[in-house]
Amino acid sequence: MADYKFNDSVVVLNKFDSFGMTHDSVEVTMTATLKQGSLLKADGTEAATADAADVVGVVDDLELLRKQRSGDGVVPVGSKVTIAVAKRGCEFNEAVLAYKDGAINAAGKAALAVFINKFGTIGDDSQIVA
Repeated sequence: MADYKFNDSVVVLNKFDSFGMTHDSVEVTMTATLKQGSLLKADGTEAATADAADVVGVVDDLELLRKQRSGDGVVPVGSKVTIAVAKRGCEFNEAVLAYKDGAINAAGKAALAVFINKFGTIGDDSQIVA
């Protein structure tokens, strides 16, 4: 079986069914740092560490990831693109959540937790014994 190494890019580990819609479509301007797991502010721009209190969502768009990894239709920096953003009722893989200038911190997690979000990690598949 192929290992696509998605453990380093899976953003949403679980959703809470009673909450309804977890994602929104958001128009963003592509930057050199925008990626799967990027933290966004309400205006659709990438958050920096100093913007922690303003974080409202996380890029969770596997089509964007596919384009970035394969080079197939790479989205040029400066282009506007509509992407899927996870906002509410999610369990996030905190290992992939990032500001444009660093990894998520307690303040960013607190901002996302307001929207009934939780945080976890993906285990190392190599540690699973059959």
